Amino acid sequence: MTYMVDGVAVDPSQSQADSIAFTLSCVDSEEQKRKVYREQRKHALRREAEAAYRQSVTLPDGTIWNGGIDAAIKIDGAVRLAENAGLTEVTLYDIDNAEHVMTIADGKAVASAIASEYQRKLAAKQAAFRELGAIDLSADDARAQIDAVTLNL
Repeated sequence: MTYMVDGVAVDPSQSQADSIAFTLSCVDSEEQKRKVYREQRKHALRREAEAAYRQSVTLPDGTIWNGGIDAAIKIDGAVRLAENAGLTEVTLYDIDNAEHVMTIADGKAVASAIASEYQRKLAAKQAAFRELGAIDLSADDARAQIDAVTLNL
């Protein structure tokens, strides 16, 4: 997918270094180059966050579950379906596909723990994006400021 930044095409499918080198050679003003550079950094942070979302989640009892919002939604859905069917227990499967029969309340706690971990990582990504957006691109050290933005996971 290619997107435009101030009339300049940015292709995030290229490696960051290749894409930046190519894109920066196509723009004239230093500020426009910094805008493109910031967009590339934003894309790199987005990829990093997406990888972090998928990391497994270890609960206090030591059970390891698939991470991410999709995993939380699937577990929540299984728990709700069991609850709506009048069941008092639900069977869930951890990252190793081991079966766990638990109460509805415990199933909700698993879904909540996974969703909370996702939300924590999402908040870190959003904070990094806000930090990038606040950088004054006319500043001489704008690139250094852009490079300094990280995900605080």
